[in-house]
Amino acid sequence: MKTGGRKAGTLNKVTKDIRLLLKDLINQEIESFPTYLSTLSPKDRMEVLVKILPYVLPKQTDISFSDSLVINIPPKQWAESEKH
Repeated sequence: MKTGGRKAGTLNKVTKDIRLLLKDLINQEIESFPTYLSTLSPKDRMEVLVKILPYVLPKQTDISFSDSLVINIPPKQWAESEKH
């Protein structure tokens, strides 16, 4: 049986301090990002933007349907469901 110490899930002080430091650093970099981008060549600017894109927009996934799946909804129900 464990006694004392941190509660489960509580960050230790060093981890908490490092995260705050990194958060402040990232916020400073984000503020100067447009200036940094303007110094790059168009090719380099696009490479940077493509690399950060997955962090800004969610990744799209393909949805495929099987030919064996059949959903039969009468047209009358379509019209009624669109009213709601």
